[in-house]
Amino acid sequence: MQAPRYVFGTGGIFDPGPIHHALEVGYRAFDTAQMYKNEAEVGAALKSYRGSVIPRSELFVISKVEKPGRDMQETYEGIRRSVEVLGLDHIDLMLIHNPNHGPEGRKKQWLALERAKRDGLVKAIGVSNLCVSRRIPGGLITSPMCARRQRLHLGTDVA
Repeated sequence: MQAPRYVFGTGGIFDPGPIHHALEVGYRAFDTAQMYKNEAEVGAALKSYRGSVIPRSELFVISKVEKPGRDMQETYEGIRRSVEVLGLDHIDLMLIHNPNHGPEGRKKQWLALERAKRDGLVKAIGVSNLCVSRRIPGGLITSPMCARRQRLHLGTDVA
């Protein structure tokens, strides 16, 4: 699986307008996160626009795990809720959002991501904002998709 080159970031977006506009101009990849508290709105915007226009197979949806739960199961349930709240059958890429939860926190997050991938909730897993080789406890990585994020801000107006 290859991640798209350009991804529309949805942090701070809670209405469908900007997402619909992004779809109109050709975006097919969308980035959200548990931390943004807008997964439901992003999912609803994608669904309301694509209805009969864009098949799910042409969209690439990324989300990110905000923080580890008390254990791996609680973290896994958070991933499952993200899929449900987005209204999708799966998330294309699920990432660890933040490296600042210590080795045990990252271990819980990684194990939950591995399970979610095995269970078909997510197609690919990886990390955001951290280096895999130095941040995920050794022996846990099987075949992650490492994501390097580069930000490009084209301005604030979409008109």
